[in-house]
Amino acid sequence: MAKHRWKTPAAARGPEPAAPRPVTHVPPARLRTFPDGGGVFDDFGFVRGYYVGEGPRTGLLDYVERKLCPVPDTAGSHRHTAPKIDLLLPPRASSDYMAIEHLVRMYELALPGWEASAFAQITLRFPHAANFHVPWELARGFAHAVLVGAREVPVIAILHTPSVSGSPNPPHVHLIALPRRLGQFGFAEFDRELPTDIGNRAMHAAWQHYREAQDSRPCPSDLPAAVPRRPSSGSLAHRAR
Repeated sequence: MAKHRWKTPAAARGPEPAAPRPVTHVPPARLRTFPDGGGVFDDFGFVRGYYVGEGPRTGLLDYVERKLCPVPDTAGSHRHTAPKIDLLLPPRASSDYMAIEHLVRMYELALPGWEASAFAQITLRFPHAANFHVPWELARGFAHAVLVGAREVPVIAILHTPSVSGSPNPPHVHLIALPRRLGQFGFAEFDRELPTDIGNRAMHAAWQHYREAQDSRPCPSDLPAAVPRRPSSGSLAHRAR
C-alpha cells in the first residue's frame, strides 16, 4: 500500500524568510577642528576637535604626531622634533597609559559612534619669554592644577620654539586634553564642558588667574636670607672629641 506524504499548505508555512542583508562598510569618521569659538584672547589659543560621521574614530594620533614633529626629522632618526614633550596623567590613572601612542589609540577605540568630541587644545604663548624652560614649567604647572588635577583628564604637553628655526613666532606650549576622566579602570565619564565655547572661556579665565597667582609669588631674591642655625651643645661636644 502506497504511503501518502502530507505537505503543509503554503499559507500555514508562513512567509519565506528574508534574504540576509549585505554588510555595508561604514567609512571612518573624519576629524575636524574649530578654533577660538569662545573668543579671541591675547597669547591664548583654543582649538576643539570633533568627529564627523558614525564610523570608527580615527585621525587623532596623526594630529598629535604633527604637533610632536613641528619640523621635519632630517636626520632620519624617527624621533619627535619638539624640544619638550610630556604626558600628564591623573594620579589615579593606570600606568598602562604612560605612552602617548597607546593612550590616544585606546581613547579613540573607547569612543562610541555617537560621540563627536575628540579633544580640547589650549595653546599658551609667551612673547616676552627670556628663555624656554620657564614658560614650559608654567604651562605644565597650569595643566597639572587645572586639567589633570581638577578635571582628572590626561594632557599631552608639547613645547614649540619657532625662533630656533628662524620664525618670528613666540615660544608656545600646546596642551592637548582628552576630555574624558581617566582612572584606574580606564576611561570613564566625559567632560562635557571642556571641548566647548564655555570651556574655552573657562580655561582662559583659569590661565589668567594662574598667571596672577604665580606673578604674586615672591622671587627667591626677595626672600629674607636664611639665619644660620647655631650648633647644639651636643654637636660642639662631639667636635671637641
